[in-house]
Amino acid sequence: MAILQVSQLKKSFNGETLLEDINFQLVEGDKAALIGPNGCGKSTLFRILLGTESYEDGEIYQAKGTRMAYLAQVLEEDSLSLSLWEFMLEEYADLIILRNKLKSLEKIMATDMILKDPISLQEAMNDYAKAQQRYEHDNGYNFETAIKEVIFGLGFSLEDMERSFATYSGGQKTRLYLARILLRKPDILLLDEPNNYLDLQAMEWLEKYLQNFSGTLLLISHDRYFLDQVVNKVLEIEHKNIKSYKGNYSEFALQKEFNRLATTKEYEKQQKKIRDLEDYISRYKAGIKSKQARGRASQLGRLERVNKPGEHKGIGFQFQEAENSGEQVLVIKEMTISFPGRMLLEKIDYILEKSNKVALVGPNGSGKTTLLKAVIGEAPYEGKIRLGANVRPAYFDQEHEHFLTQGNLLDEMLAEGVTTLQEARDLLARFGFRGEDVYKSVISLSGGEESRLMLTKLFLQKANFLILDEPTNHLDIYSREALEEALEEYNGTLLFVSHDRYFINKVANRVLDLSEHHLIEYLGDYDYYRYKKKQLANFAQAGKNKEEKEQQDNQLSKQTPKTSRRERATLAVRLREAEKQVSQLEAKKDSLCAMLSAAGCYEDYLKAEELNNQLTEVEAALTQAYEVWEEVMLQTEE
Repeated sequence: MAILQVSQLKKSFNGETLLEDINFQLVEGDKAALIGPNGCGKSTLFRILLGTESYEDGEIYQAKGTRMAYLAQVLEEDSLSLSLWEFMLEEYADLIILRNKLKSLEKIMATDMILKDPISLQEAMNDYAKAQQRYEHDNGYNFETAIKEVIFGLGFSLEDMERSFATYSGGQKTRLYLARILLRKPDILLLDEPNNYLDLQAMEWLEKYLQNFSGTLLLISHDRYFLDQVVNKVLEIEHKNIKSYKGNYSEFALQKEFNRLATTKEYEKQQKKIRDLEDYISRYKAGIKSKQARGRASQLGRLERVNKPGEHKGIGFQFQEAENSGEQVLVIKEMTISFPGRMLLEKIDYILEKSNKVALVGPNGSGKTTLLKAVIGEAPYEGKIRLGANVRPAYFDQEHEHFLTQGNLLDEMLAEGVTTLQEARDLLARFGFRGEDVYKSVISLSGGEESRLMLTKLFLQKANFLILDEPTNHLDIYSREALEEALEEYNGTLLFVSHDRYFINKVANRVLDLSEHHLIEYLGDYDYYRYKKKQLANFAQAGKNKEEKEQQDNQLSKQTPKTSRRERATLAVRLREAEKQVSQLEAKKDSLCAMLSAAGCYEDYLKAEELNNQLTEVEAALTQAYEVWEEVMLQTEE
């Protein structure tokens, strides 16, 4: 049964249709990706589902009693000014209001005036019972404890709760934001670019979290590797409509290509039939076969036309043929990069050879961008960096800081050395800027448009050594695929940083891992790198286990004095005391649980809160008692 269903939905902006006749449904447990080119209406559709954006026509059905939660692409400014604790409590504003209402009703019910008026008292009691039932159902008595458990579980401390939320990294914000939402146990979860600003380790954490999420998921993401790991359905917005595909992204891509080939074949077959009919009509419309010609014309008029398979107007280009360079394109010797109180890279050596395509990976903050900037001379370092013979580098800056003008796109191309306006237009068109787009001012471009303009400028430099820092950021899936194809065919040398694992698999033939101030090279793509890292970790763990076993065997082989009779008697007494303590605490825990689950317990809020506090204390004491019992048991067995 559908938990969310959209039928014949239509949305327009300024008289121009953005979404038309949108139809899809999600059943309980679906994990679906919403994909499509930048600007096709994905985030708009999310806002419509959330009720924050209007629409002209259609229906939206959401199963009764379901809770929908939303992880936005960008946090509200007001949230960034809060402390971590205040940010987490923000999700529970309704329960805090409800708690205050319960306290207010308690005071009202305790007044003499209400106690002497049975009707007013009954009304207040009914209001209190309804509010308390909702408060209890939504975990009102325990949500603060649950928040603390999540914060501590994610590795944060009590002191961190008072820190401004704005001071946390992008990955930390995403984890905390998602944890805050999931604490309310939503039935439907909407995520808009949840893996933005996450490093590879954090993305793998998010993948596992969402794989285990028991509710229904709808997410927007351009990360195809991420989609392969998480989703079982793909909803593609194309030409203002939505089409649904079963499976993850790779399965969707295969189905779509199969459908495209089938449609192309059907289209070409129909076009031949149309040409034959038109030729027959033209030849015989005035002759003895005019009746048959009119029949053919009628047949042509009734023919339901197959639409020509459309192409996405993204980027489609090839990098220019790279001039030959020396065999050693980049040589790094004993390079150290550090800042006061912080070491990034320590005495690293590395040689990048001609025609290799190397992905530089590592945790956020490990120094990847700084290393690239050191190579192009924009970051300080100690040691030696040398470019090889006839090497012409070009740099793609993820911050897009290398624009030359404050004018429009044509001005930028002319400043780069393009000689004519027509040549500039033709070049911009190859990178997805068509028609009036060429008059957009550089400072008004979106993130994706800035990335495409940077790639246009890169094309003009005729470099044989490309240094790219997060080139796929802000690009939609179709533009990423075009960039992949261009880089696969590029005959120069490539060094790039990317969190897009699908992109790394398609482009790189080597992976350079930057961690703990050093570089380790893996001679393969991302999947090979991941496999080798896991293999090395298993070897290291096996060696550690072997070493620990040898140490234990050596300890056991040593002659240990026998435990005296008096010591054994003392241990027996301690064991009985530990068992008694555990037994008493278990009985007390069972009693408190029974009292908390009894009918009417929560009619007295203060009593329920006190019982819950007692239960927390008993559980903590019981954990310590178990530890004491286990320790004494081990001593008894020695």
